[in-house]
Amino acid sequence: MYELLIIFDPNIDEQVALQSIREILKEFDTEVTSEEMWGLRTLAYPIKHKKQGRYWVGVIEPAQTNSLPEIKNELNIKEYILRYSMIKSRG
Repeated sequence: MYELLIIFDPNIDEQVALQSIREILKEFDTEVTSEEMWGLRTLAYPIKHKKQGRYWVGVIEPAQTNSLPEIKNELNIKEYILRYSMIKSRG
């Protein structure tokens, strides 16, 4: 299991952001076991000239761990994703 935190561009609609993440994860046969949208929050410092971001956090379980680099590549190329963090969960 991995914990995935994503900060979206504040101008993107929450539903569009959620749908895009679900599609990326589904493409790589990754299950979202829990997720929570934290909403719009002020950033500690500007990222890509944005002072706010929409936060999403989820626990994901990839069918194969070798798909993680491909998921990261997809997250890197999406312009509406300001930052993301993926860490292995202890549970």
